[in-house]
Amino acid sequence: MEKIKLNPKEIDLELLNENNKNHVDTFSSTACRELEKFLKENAWNEQVIGFSKTYLFFHRGILAGYATILMNIQKIDYGRQH
Repeated sequence: MEKIKLNPKEIDLELLNENNKNHVDTFSSTACRELEKFLKENAWNEQVIGFSKTYLFFHRGILAGYATILMNIQKIDYGRQH
């Protein structure tokens, strides 16, 4: 597969939603099948229940990538020595 240099101005960023989630089925990762599987099988459901937010990156209308931000709560002990 030939890699092309993308112009950032040609990239559209959208939060995964009801209107664009059908594009997920067309996504294929040559780098990591687990990441492809996550997007197709878990990203939407985890976003609906509030575990994560997934952003889709489109290049000329084609889903070219995604980023998922996981939500987590950590208790911070400010009195602890580092």
